[in-house]
Amino acid sequence: MNLAEIIRKSSIRSPDKEAILFRNKSITYKTLDKQTNRLANLITSMGLKKGERVGLMMSNRPEFVTAFFGILKAGVVPVPINAQFKEKELAYVLTNSGASGLITEASYMPIFDNIRNDIPDCSRVILAGEMERLLEDMSEETVIAEVLEDDIAMFMYTSGSTGNPKGVMLTHNNLYSNAVVASQIISAMSYTDSVFVVIPYFHIYAMNWGMIAPLSQGATIVIMERFVPEDVFEAVKKNRITVFLGVPTIYHRLSAQPNARKEDFSSVRYALCGGAPLPVTLIEETEKKIGMRIHEGYGQTETSPIVTVNRFGEIRKSGSAGPAAPGVEIKILDDAGEEMPCGQDGEIAVKGPNVMKGYYRLDNETERALRNGWFFTGDIGRLDEDGYLYITDRKGDLIISGGHNIYPREVEDVLAYHPDLVESAVIGVPDKDMGEVIKAFVVVKQGKDLEPEAIFKFCKERTAAFKVPRYIEYRDALPKDGPGKIIKKLLR
Repeated sequence: MNLAEIIRKSSIRSPDKEAILFRNKSITYKTLDKQTNRLANLITSMGLKKGERVGLMMSNRPEFVTAFFGILKAGVVPVPINAQFKEKELAYVLTNSGASGLITEASYMPIFDNIRNDIPDCSRVILAGEMERLLEDMSEETVIAEVLEDDIAMFMYTSGSTGNPKGVMLTHNNLYSNAVVASQIISAMSYTDSVFVVIPYFHIYAMNWGMIAPLSQGATIVIMERFVPEDVFEAVKKNRITVFLGVPTIYHRLSAQPNARKEDFSSVRYALCGGAPLPVTLIEETEKKIGMRIHEGYGQTETSPIVTVNRFGEIRKSGSAGPAAPGVEIKILDDAGEEMPCGQDGEIAVKGPNVMKGYYRLDNETERALRNGWFFTGDIGRLDEDGYLYITDRKGDLIISGGHNIYPREVEDVLAYHPDLVESAVIGVPDKDMGEVIKAFVVVKQGKDLEPEAIFKFCKERTAAFKVPRYIEYRDALPKDGPGKIIKKLLR
């Protein structure tokens, strides 16, 4: 089944039901179905064929939803792109994915224009602000390309340990099956629910829980462009939000507001937290201040994303990411691939219909990650006697800051271009608000006077804002082992 079928089916069931609320704008399911049909016909008229890729770089707005499902209806593959990416990052994703086009906003065009000559194959561009005008003359007749459930529905790029993002290939069945699971976990999500989405749609967490799952059930999604605590309070209260999606940073900032009140969140029946580990103290602080009972979950882009989650109405164990989602299997394995006893740490391996098809153009990476039907997550955890998962560590150097996954190599590669730096090393350090923030240890060339502000500015001009170090520490030299590899455990 083409994933875009969910829009057509919901429009048949509830044509006049609100599918999207954004600012003061309301879009019904009937309108959303017609607009996605129009966009599918526009894409086809531009010469794009089944299986080709189109980049999708936007902030949270209704056009993102229209573009995503319109692309799918045409049988083309959407490639959501982090809206904070700069030229180098955008060029890599568009080139690596082989994108033939890009749907974006006018504010991002200067970035694209700077790299346009380097990616001549990405020649078709649609601006969100012009989408309504462009669609006026297109047919609104139903068009949904036939696909197999194992066909690729989407490329989503996730941080790569080698410095470049990896293109995760997710199928129509991956995304649909996981959306069904999300609906079940929230205790039969239905047309009566209103789902609040402020986390970015270019993250798999928001895309599944905040778009695919609710639209498949005829619920209403209430979209907010950016996180402003006072605006969140107003939107939740005004729209009687029943499902709230957040990351630890969001819950921390909401509970820290002096004007936060439990009454504003009284309509919320299910609050989910993902994207980063959730401290138990933050759960207690949030529930005491604003009353929302937070359910922590765990997943990855490669798992569409749901692996485990504390479910609505069931036992919730503080500090645990919950039991396996329906249809998903988990094993805890040692370095030899042997299953660990209950309560002992090991690498988390996952099996189920939610597991990706593989990494695009990265056969070796795919073979390492997918073995004997299991996906090896690279995360360390343990299962208790009830099958609840506890995340205890991350294999490798991954930093999770405000829900963003960052590999130190990505930041180190940027710093390597600074003419006054000899070398650098990047780690994550604890932060109450963001979970972790980036700290860079740098060695400056002899005779050079390099202030932290200059390093921050250099990074801001070359990479996404969330990858810019928060702290700089100067060293005369970095600790290294015999072969010359930097020993990061000595850097704190």
